[in-house]
Amino acid sequence: VGGRKEMDHGIQINWLAFSNEETGEELCKVDWNGVDPFKEEMTVTLPTSVVKCGVVNRAMSFSSKEEHQMLRIQQKVLLGGEELEAWNFTFGYVIPNSTNTWTATMKAAPVR
Repeated sequence: VGGRKEMDHGIQINWLAFSNEETGEELCKVDWNGVDPFKEEMTVTLPTSVVKCGVVNRAMSFSSKEEHQMLRIQQKVLLGGEELEAWNFTFGYVIPNSTNTWTATMKAAPVR
């Protein structure tokens, strides 16, 4: 998340869900109401069904009390405590007193 001091105002992550893009089946949903994303690490342990999907949707619901000109989120993927990859997502402008859902589609590389 860009500019911790700037972003520390009024952002709440409500939930994170993963679903199978092809079937629409929800594979995992984690409720994060009450967790402060700027003071606590937010961790999800994914079921193997997520890893086995060729295309996965990740949806995140978040609420903002304040306006933000350029909201960014960084997702780190760890395996055994080691960082495998880090992805930066730009949501852009967020209106004050809003709840938003941000969905990203991730496609697995072909197995060789």
